[in-house]
Amino acid sequence: MVHQIQFVKGVLEAGSDANKGFYVFGVDAGKQFNCCAACFDGGDSNELYGLAIIPPTAAAVQDVTIDISVGMVTWMDTQKGAPDNPVTWTSIANGRGVMVLPGPCSVVMFSNSAVAAAATTTLFGTISDLGESL
Repeated sequence: MVHQIQFVKGVLEAGSDANKGFYVFGVDAGKQFNCCAACFDGGDSNELYGLAIIPPTAAAVQDVTIDISVGMVTWMDTQKGAPDNPVTWTSIANGRGVMVLPGPCSVVMFSNSAVAAAATTTLFGTISDLGESL
């Protein structure tokens, strides 16, 4: 059993359009990402940010319109922007513990409105073979 430790960071730049996803990371076929911790930081307190899973059939993973009709799904609930007050794993996970994301897929960060101030997300976890337990 081999678990490769991963830190991944995504950024939504100020001026990004509403409901557009920007690539954070991908999970290869036959692998899974075991998310142990995450946070959102920055942004505007009047905006909501989240992470969505993009299926491998998607034509693009950068500046992609968030659209559930093509198989996209929200992975982490939208969080209110929190300049200088990061939203932490406790509020994101709601007691769920490790969140397993099976590949193949990509993860994008999005906002419900045009982005006034840059926002970031950081995730920590491991990559392992699909089906391996922690």
